[in-house]
Amino acid sequence: MYIKREIEEFMNKNLLGKRAFLIIGARQTGKTTISKKIMKSKSKSIYFNADFLQDREIWKPESVEYLQSIVKYYQIVVID
Repeated sequence: MYIKREIEEFMNKNLLGKRAFLIIGARQTGKTTISKKIMKSKSKSIYFNADFLQDREIWKPESVEYLQSIVKYYQIVVID
């Protein structure tokens, strides 16, 4: 069951054109859920899960050029 959060409308209005948007909060409060919901509303988005080694590897300094070559094609890049 999805619970609409007050921050959702704010994020949808203010995310447009931003390079970064940080969502912080306690565990199990819906940060991932709201991020994925917002991603669905954009045509080009990509999701990285820092719990997975292959997703963490891409953020290492030696991978910066590779990372830049990936993210430049997306409106939304989510790092969870």
